[in-house]
Amino acid sequence: MPRSPSHGDPIVALATPPGVGALAVIRTSGSGVVDLLAPLFPGDPPLPAWQPRRMMLREMVFRGEVLDQVMAVRFAAPASYTGEDMVEIFTHGGWTVPRRVLHALLEAGFREARPGEFTLRAVLHGKMDPVQAQAVHELVVSGSEEGARLALRRLSGEDSREYAAIREALLGLLMEMEAQIDFPDDVPAVEPEVFHERLEHALREVERVLEEGERGRRWVESHQVILVGPPNAGKSTLFNAIIGEERAIVTEIPGTTRDILRERVIFEGIPLTFLDTAGLRATPDPVEAEGIRRVQAHLDEADLVLFVASPDTPHEEAWEVFRTWNFRGPVVWIWNKTDQYDPPASVPGAVPVVSLSAREGTGLEDLARTLREVLLIQPPKRVLSERDLLRFRAARTRLQEAHGRLAAGQPLEVVALVVREAVREMEELLGIEDLSEAVLDEIFSHFCIGK
Repeated sequence: MPRSPSHGDPIVALATPPGVGALAVIRTSGSGVVDLLAPLFPGDPPLPAWQPRRMMLREMVFRGEVLDQVMAVRFAAPASYTGEDMVEIFTHGGWTVPRRVLHALLEAGFREARPGEFTLRAVLHGKMDPVQAQAVHELVVSGSEEGARLALRRLSGEDSREYAAIREALLGLLMEMEAQIDFPDDVPAVEPEVFHERLEHALREVERVLEEGERGRRWVESHQVILVGPPNAGKSTLFNAIIGEERAIVTEIPGTTRDILRERVIFEGIPLTFLDTAGLRATPDPVEAEGIRRVQAHLDEADLVLFVASPDTPHEEAWEVFRTWNFRGPVVWIWNKTDQYDPPASVPGAVPVVSLSAREGTGLEDLARTLREVLLIQPPKRVLSERDLLRFRAARTRLQEAHGRLAAGQPLEVVALVVREAVREMEELLGIEDLSEAVLDEIFSHFCIGK
């Protein structure tokens, strides 16, 4: 993949999903795109004379054959998405016309863009930093309104500015340490307690961003929701109702569910991964008992528990078993089978309660509303990609090490070296230093073609 920002070869890609639709968008970028495309748009004014950012209605012709009547717009470098000369072509949709236009452009001298190459070129030309570039992908794949809002925040540069402020604070601290080391007689002495306080403040900022980012990732990827409760309470029926298909076996025989069933869905706009589990009860069956043990093992990864009960099941016993597991996250109590029984007036725990009939599909809207309210008690403030998480976790480790070395009375030279490593983590995150090929591949490996 070309790394030089000034000599990007001309690339082309379909920027909309292939298939039947009203329109398709074909994106081109790179050196010489206007000259390559000019013969395909005969007539006046010629393509090089088109006013940038003005849409033109033209016939697109290749080797004497009209490919399509299209709308096209020219973007002159550097005022484009990639920072290069670009032309975007809006053809009619479907399978045939966009494919014919793409084949013509490849024969005219373009090459097919690699995944994420348009956004890569935007980074190389300084149109956005690596944090913003990842937001493009997150915006495309987001399964919720909250996830899209977080991605737009990153794309706007707001997160980048906050991360840059953390880096500047660390750099200022490092400069003061190095001044104490290199010019002890020329600068005012700084007490170790001051460096302690500033390291602690930086560490708190990094930990705050990590906590917020990990919470925000769930709105882009999914929240883990585990269904627990007594046998025959209707957990599997509710699981099937939510995901919209018969994934779990439903019978009147207690203990049918033995293994963990997992399914990711967008439930009323909320990205969720539901786990259907074995019913909680004392059982001599070793296979069923193993299923119950696995329920407890999966609680560590859960963001939320739905305790599913019904008046005709031993829910008190199951609730006491669940309480012994000391789950610290939010719990919603589900009174199921409202088509057969009236729900009791109270529940053992002080938790939100939803009454529904999984078999009839009634009350699912109330469940979705309650889940949203519970999950938004702490509204997401940002999202961190896996790469961002690694960089921030590494910076946190370095700051913890620096703080420990300073507290142990180690030389300031040693502490400063560790702080410098934390600064480097932030600089790599923001792309302040030259981006290596490995870093670029890490960022753009999950992008789709045309982005």
